[in-house]
Amino acid sequence: MKGKSSLGHIHRLTEQCLCGLGLLRPEDTRAESGLPKDAYRETIADLEALYEELQRGVARLAKKQGETFSWDEGEADALLAAFSRDMERVMLRGVDAALRAGLDAAAKEMGIGSIAFEKIDPGVIAVLEQQEIVLSQATSAKISGDVKGQLLEAQRLGETMSQAMERLQAISSLSEYQAERICRTELAKAANAARLEGYKSRVEKVEWVLGPAYNGNCACPDYVGVYTLEDARGQPMSTVHPNCDCYWIPVAEGYED
Repeated sequence: MKGKSSLGHIHRLTEQCLCGLGLLRPEDTRAESGLPKDAYRETIADLEALYEELQRGVARLAKKQGETFSWDEGEADALLAAFSRDMERVMLRGVDAALRAGLDAAAKEMGIGSIAFEKIDPGVIAVLEQQEIVLSQATSAKISGDVKGQLLEAQRLGETMSQAMERLQAISSLSEYQAERICRTELAKAANAARLEGYKSRVEKVEWVLGPAYNGNCACPDYVGVYTLEDARGQPMSTVHPNCDCYWIPVAEGYED
């Protein structure tokens, strides 16, 4: 059951209030994040490079014909299929890195040596990987549809090459924000799942705390509190909203020797 918030959580709330008032810079707070920074940076860079390469690939497909252009639909389908496979590979690699980061964070919080990755329940990994595959396929399918839709429209209107490329650059599903939202949400989810795996057999209770990115516009505070480890595994925190960086911490009195 959810219990009374810890003093550490009160400190985090105080820091967030001071940041909101402009009296404290976020980088000067002690608040951590459920988002593994290194895994995030690498994955976001890979996704952004993948998005940019897709745009370059589509541009190479477009063949000038006077003032307008045409493109080969079969070649476009092959390019988009390759993009889909690459996106799935990037996200699965990011999840793997986030799981390892989550285990490392759990070990650090409990003051023990590193926890072997092989200790994670294979079922947990399988569920997370399947979620990433479904997400990657859905996202790449939307991007593919947006790309083909815009190229078809450009061709229908007889637009120039530069006009067609402007259409591609304006597609919101290819934006930097989209890549960041996917990475923040999915890698934090994986890292938090790994934290709970690392706590197994070592703590009895855990606490859900607000991350430094919390801005008061989500339901996260409704879940703040102390849970048994078993109850925590059944909570929907990591899917409350995109960009969530809240996370689990162990409750000291739950430690076992």
